[in-house]
Amino acid sequence: PFFFFFFFFFFFFFFFFFFFFFFFFFFFFFFFFNEISKGDECNFPFDFCVTNKINIEIHTYSVTYK
Repeated sequence: PFFFFFFFFFFFFFFFFFFFFFFFFFFFFFFFFNEISKGDECNFPFDFCVTNKINIEIHTYSVTYK
């Protein structure tokens, strides 16, 4: 029972740590390359940059509209 508990705890901890590290690295990669690729052309393999540009354009349009 003790070995089973240890194995289950180790597996759960490794699984949680792996997913936490993966999501942290993914979002860091995401925002890091989004900050790099700011400009008129945006050659970024995700749709986040397009949505960020649309949000920035909507924000600037609302500010200039006011």
